[in-house]
Amino acid sequence: MTKDELFQQLTAGGLFPIPVEGGVEADDVAGMLFLGEVAGFIEAATVLGSRCVFVASKVLDEADFLHPDEAQEVGENHPAEGIPPLLELTALQPALDAYKERLAEHCAHRMWVQVPGAKLELIVRASWWEKFSNLRDEAVEAIKRKRDSVWAEREEEDKRRADELLVRLRAFIDDAEFVKLPTQVAMQAYAVEQVPELEKLGDKTLRAEIRALDGKIKAKGLRAKKTTPTTPPAPKPES
Repeated sequence: MTKDELFQQLTAGGLFPIPVEGGVEADDVAGMLFLGEVAGFIEAATVLGSRCVFVASKVLDEADFLHPDEAQEVGENHPAEGIPPLLELTALQPALDAYKERLAEHCAHRMWVQVPGAKLELIVRASWWEKFSNLRDEAVEAIKRKRDSVWAEREEEDKRRADELLVRLRAFIDDAEFVKLPTQVAMQAYAVEQVPELEKLGDKTLRAEIRALDGKIKAKGLRAKKTTPTTPPAPKPES
């Protein structure tokens, strides 16, 4: 049903249709969803005492065949401007290509009447729209699964790199220069100077690890061993 055809039916039923912007899916319904067809909705609106009916309509367009590549957005090669490239959904769900002949056709309308204490709504869909929506949802789900897989791989890689950096940081307990440093601030600065990649751990983790290393150094008495000078033997008295 085109918007013109719907408006003619509403007008013939004594209602005044007002075109508005809005979604046409079930998730967009904020009031009570009318269980019936347009003719029944007109009767219900009349009984409720409303002459005005708001109508949001949608036509099929090229954007319905596209979706952001969310895997690129979270991956290593995400665009600098923060806008991920668009994927052609027909590549993931070839059956969608048959619907391109319906471009510019009305696919659904959502209408509602507003009266004190009630908002009554009705969604009218083209016969083919539900099948198209299901196919599109399947393609979008495939994109989301790929995104989740990229996220999981990225988190695993980040954890592996962090573990490697922690091993390198903890190895400074065997560095004589590091061990004799008097403060944790100096120890952290020295470690980062030697291994700049340690900054990727974040300041909070770095400080916690340095504090733990400082505690081990003190517990094992390493600083005293490394820094206490050997007392020279006392000179023998002259005979």
